[in-house]
Formats: sequence, structure tokens, C-alpha cells
Amino acid sequence: MKAIPFIFILIFLCCSTTGGNSGSDAHDSVRYVNLRIIVDAIVAEDPEWKVLTSRIIDLRRKRKHTEVSSADSNAGIKKVNEDELSVLEKKETEIKRRIYPLIERAIKAVARRGEVTLVINSNDVLYSDDRADITGEVLSETRSIKMRDDPLSR
Repeated sequence: MKAIPFIFILIFLCCSTTGGNSGSDAHDSVRYVNLRIIVDAIVAEDPEWKVLTSRIIDLRRKRKHTEVSSADSNAGIKKVNEDELSVLEKKETEIKRRIYPLIERAIKAVARRGEVTLVINSNDVLYSDDRADITGEVLSETRSIKMRDDPLSR
């Protein structure tokens, strides 16, 4: 129910920026990014992430196999695997949190260059022309910022 007012505001913003100059600055525009694609692409480049996800996948497979096997004989192993899985999933979340400021900087840079006044996540878009998608530009900018900030790349 709370999403309905948000949808109406979103539609209003989209309509008010696509119909020409409706009392606001002619450069006002709305764009969207697919944050999931950006996050997945950036973390995939992280060596720690690769090891972490490999271990998580392995533990999830073991958990599934353990659930099929006898519950009594595997109870201790299952507990250890669940504890390790919980720790690894927290690390996974922390790695993603570390890159959010980087992505935010990239979104701001792309938005400023394109005179964009509002950038939203593609999950919140009901309809848009593909030209409003700036995911590729933001991903390129994110990688560029990451290289500039990385002391090893200099």
C-alpha cells in the first residue's frame, strides 16, 4: 500500500520531465541504473569475492546434501557448516557495502555530466525508453574511479 504513493510521485516526475519545459529548467531529466548489474560486475572483479562465493556455494551444496542424509549422524557437521555459512554471508554483505560509496560517486559524476536531476534504480521503473538507462556509463565511471583511487594502478 505504501508503494502506491511512490508510484504516483514517480509517474508525476517522469511525465513532468518528458513533456518539454513545464515550468522547470529545460535540462531537468530522469535516468535510471540497474544497481544489481553494477554491484555484480564490480564484486566479480574482487579476488576476495571470488573465493568467498566459491566457499558459500560449496557450503550450500553440503547443506542440501546433509538435509537429504540422516539428520542424527550429520547434526554436528550441519551446525558447523551453518555457522561458517552465516559468517561468510556477513562478509559477502560487507564487501557489497564497501562498494556502495564508489557506485554513488560514479552515479553523481555521470548525472552531473549529463545534467540529470534524478537517478533511480531500475527496479522502481514501470516504463522507460532505453535511452534513459545509464547503467553502462555508471559502470564505466565506477571502474574509472576505482582505478584512479587504487594506489597500485598508478
